[in-house]
Amino acid sequence: MSRLPPRPRGAAVRALSGFSMGAGWSVKIAAADVALDVVHAAIQQALDRVEAQMSPWRQDSALVRFNRAQASTVHELPVEFAETLAAALEIARETQGAYDPTLGRLTDLWGFGPAPFTGGPPDPTAVALALRLVGWRHLQLDGRWLGQPGGLSLDLCGIAKGYALDRAAAAIEALGVGSYLLEVGGEVRGCGIKPDSRPWWVALEHPSGGEDAPLLIAACGIAIATSGGARRHFEHGGRRYSHTLDAATGAPVDETVLAATVLHRSGAAADALATALVVMGEARAWAFAEQQGLAAVLTRAGETTPRRRLSRAAEEMALED
Repeated sequence: MSRLPPRPRGAAVRALSGFSMGAGWSVKIAAADVALDVVHAAIQQALDRVEAQMSPWRQDSALVRFNRAQASTVHELPVEFAETLAAALEIARETQGAYDPTLGRLTDLWGFGPAPFTGGPPDPTAVALALRLVGWRHLQLDGRWLGQPGGLSLDLCGIAKGYALDRAAAAIEALGVGSYLLEVGGEVRGCGIKPDSRPWWVALEHPSGGEDAPLLIAACGIAIATSGGARRHFEHGGRRYSHTLDAATGAPVDETVLAATVLHRSGAAADALATALVVMGEARAWAFAEQQGLAAVLTRAGETTPRRRLSRAAEEMALED
């Protein structure tokens, strides 16, 4: 039988917030003997390090330098960059490319990256040319050494935030804080229980805002990440184009899965797997989640309103309010 984590005695819940990686972050901690400014600095430093290395919007980031490097060159990556890319390649293998970290050129073409948005879908010829430079199997990562085959452009936005969440959580725990709820740009990680012996509950609202009740997740030792096109998309010619791209077609997904939420011990894995499930589409995503024992919540396109579907592993972890 598993034991509940110890209750943080004599500690009130305190809150902090900041900004990094193009988004806000916040944390609630229960710890009596740690200064808030120390916690704030530790979180900020962890997040800023990831941003400095992997942001496609920063011209001085290690990722941008690699994307611009000449063909047949080899580059030593910073530790965090190498760890993130190794995790990305593992998820790419597990999902058979549904998650792919090499979509940088396509992301720019579709207007979801640093390049200026043209106002509509890109030229099909440009997409076809970009697809020739896409494919996670082209990446040869040896420890911290990564080869640039020529023209390959990394985009780690589908995993970097989850990895940053993990690093910030590790920084909190290194200070001796064993009870907290951390949120970075909508992704959440919890640890321990609150002083009142209750878990850190996270409510997953239904995207449609309809009658479906929120799901309550006890965030104890897990990360929660959601992917989908609700927040980032554009409309053109009466059609909606999601920011989630399919490496097989070079185009936005058809959105049979409007959103996917994954509960996982690893924030990086939760982040990338959520993206992969959206790319897979409903039938394949459902089969993958069940076969892998993955705790996943899929929001499906319905005839009138979106509907929610939980994998067996997710049902065991969630309560309906």
